[in-house]
Amino acid sequence: MKIIRVLPLVLLLCFANAELTHGSHGATDIPSASLQETGPGGEFLIRTAKQLAELPISAGMHYVLMNDIDLPPNWVPIGSGAHPFEGKFDGGGHTIRGLSIAGRPTEPQGLFGTIQDAEIYNLVLENAKITLTGDATAGLLVGAVTDSLINNITIIGGAITSGGESIVGGLAGRIAGETYILDCETDTDITGSIAGGIVGQAIGANLSTNANHKMEILRCKATGSVTATAPSKGQHPAMVSGVAGGFIGQGAFVLIEDSASYGTVTGQNVGGFVGELANFSRVLYSYAQGDVFSCGLGGSVGGFVGVIKSGSCIEFSYSGGAVAAHSQSHQEWDIGGFAGTILANDAPTTITHSFSFSPWVVGPADSNVQRFVGSSPHGGVNGCYAALSSMVVKDSALMHVLPSAFGADGGDVSNTQVEVLARRLGWRRGVIPIHD
Repeated sequence: MKIIRVLPLVLLLCFANAELTHGSHGATDIPSASLQETGPGGEFLIRTAKQLAELPISAGMHYVLMNDIDLPPNWVPIGSGAHPFEGKFDGGGHTIRGLSIAGRPTEPQGLFGTIQDAEIYNLVLENAKITLTGDATAGLLVGAVTDSLINNITIIGGAITSGGESIVGGLAGRIAGETYILDCETDTDITGSIAGGIVGQAIGANLSTNANHKMEILRCKATGSVTATAPSKGQHPAMVSGVAGGFIGQGAFVLIEDSASYGTVTGQNVGGFVGELANFSRVLYSYAQGDVFSCGLGGSVGGFVGVIKSGSCIEFSYSGGAVAAHSQSHQEWDIGGFAGTILANDAPTTITHSFSFSPWVVGPADSNVQRFVGSSPHGGVNGCYAALSSMVVKDSALMHVLPSAFGADGGDVSNTQVEVLARRLGWRRGVIPIHD
């Protein structure tokens, strides 16, 4: 009798677990009962949030969103590390609203969690929000990407806040391999230890100096603030660290072209466009308009790039935001209107035919503060210019004035605030002549 009574309970638990696995986008080739309508090419048509939540993830599947949809709270990402999404998703130009994810994750987070050999295109995300604790990888569209195509995605009014050691981006958290991101726009506020307005971290396939890039980000635009923090370090709450770029946090073996960033960037190694650029990466015909601010334990701060190294190059690009750094103790900074630090000791690393229109470049008196590049011990600047109107300020009083001028929370740095601060310090005695 006991066996007869227990058996139905066991079966009930099994069915319950099966539903949970399916709702979590488990490894299944079979569309759910709610996802049976197909188009002329055999693609599955999605009309409801329930159908999207039950999306199978297997290779070769093709889905088309047929109308705008609103998501329920506590979204479960499509695809995981063990079972990535490997199909094609065509948003049809429609909008998905209200993505909401919160908690301490064990998998990459986003509308899609992990994708591989996949395509996602023609989609708008609106009012998406991810709030995470602990270590995390997250992007509003997708958390982790490998060997995939993302094309024509627009994200409006999104935000990611992540603690711990996190890699976060407005579009994607981490991208790897032969991945292409084309014609995408984000309007997001991003906070994490490695953070970017489009992508947090981009690590392409290894290549030599003469090889073609197998990871490309083309014709994309990022708007909104980007902040890199490292709360696990235990520093003063007014300080931040980590790596941040208005467009991309860290890039290696990646080509970026015809792209732009507009938001304020805050962190330790920070740039208005990219925080760190390494390993034969290349940026062409791109620009950064946002102000760049750093307060913490020293680092590299640039209007366009924080650190560029290891055979990378930037060409035909410009920066236009104010650049400022502050420390509560005597720390070493490299601060430049365009680049913080160029490290060319291991491979030729260059910035050519580029410009800085930064109105102000400010930093502590014992730091490297220059109109164009803060520090370039091995050269690497060719055919570059900074606006003659750009003012450079070096003064130890910054350590006491900056917190009240910019706000202890490391808030937005406006040109007006920088001008007021610089005039309070008597900037005329701090002007540094331009030099390559």
